[in-house]
Amino acid sequence: MVVNLKMLQIDAKISPFYTKWSLLEYIHSKWGLGANDDLLSADINAELQQLRGIYVRTTHKTINDVFRIRSVSIVGANQITFDVYGARTNVADYFRTRYNRDLNFPHFPCVIKGPDDKQEFFPLEVLMIEKGQKFPKTKMNSKQVFIILVSFSNTCFF
Repeated sequence: MVVNLKMLQIDAKISPFYTKWSLLEYIHSKWGLGANDDLLSADINAELQQLRGIYVRTTHKTINDVFRIRSVSIVGANQITFDVYGARTNVADYFRTRYNRDLNFPHFPCVIKGPDDKQEFFPLEVLMIEKGQKFPKTKMNSKQVFIILVSFSNTCFF
């Protein structure tokens, strides 16, 4: 039997997914941002707002939570204050006291969980991207598109 391969059309749908890695690694990979960058500057913080909708897992508790990022704060963990049993504290000090964990980047913004009346703040360094979520192609930068295309082109169909 002779098969005419010119008539064969393969329409494969490329569906990228998030892998499990730290939120800081993801931020570094996507935007090239790291410890020496000012993540609180207006331009960079506007970029970080693209994290909205991504599901993350906490890493600092015995039983960790998975939640969807609502937003990213415009001030650092060491500047976000709230009351705990009548005493005022900030996110960085709370993590030191409650979880015996000093933050490496207390000046970095926090991820915000929950509605305005019940907001919770999580430092970027205690969060992992929850694996298996679809990665919207509209959020891909040119480097990520290139990686997908190269990976796809190296796939053998026969």
